[in-house]
Amino acid sequence: MAIVRVLFCLCFLHMALAKGSEAQIECTQEVMRVTVPMDGDRRISYLDQMKDYEPCQPNLEGKNAIFVLDLQDPYKCGVTRVLNKKTGKRTYYHKVVIEGAGGDRETVLVRCVVTGKARTLTRREVQPFPLDFNEPDVLNITRNEVGHAPEPMLFAVVKKNGVP
Repeated sequence: MAIVRVLFCLCFLHMALAKGSEAQIECTQEVMRVTVPMDGDRRISYLDQMKDYEPCQPNLEGKNAIFVLDLQDPYKCGVTRVLNKKTGKRTYYHKVVIEGAGGDRETVLVRCVVTGKARTLTRREVQPFPLDFNEPDVLNITRNEVGHAPEPMLFAVVKKNGVP
């Protein structure tokens, strides 16, 4: 019985240590940088639905997989952008898939909230009015239109106890 308890404790210890550390997210107006520690039994990491898409693969620095997602062009790597028109906040989402050595998969939702409006202003050259342009001071409106709409008809039947 003692051996079973020891094996049971070792299994829990392995599960706790093998999972690895949490992903770290850094946000700026231009990029979202996601650092995934590849500790424990983590083998590979990739963006959801983009496992073999080369432009969206992480850079490996030591034991970390680093994703740099461009927020100026969110469609490049499938980043979801949500704009709150009242507050001007932009929220960017993506899922990072981490596969372990045993074939198990862990999905981490990464989120970045950017405040402020990132809109580019384009100024166009305005064509000046011609010199002979003249707008009248008084407009004479000589026509008056009067019309009538048809009377609305309601085609609803209200029933009480099956009787209209």
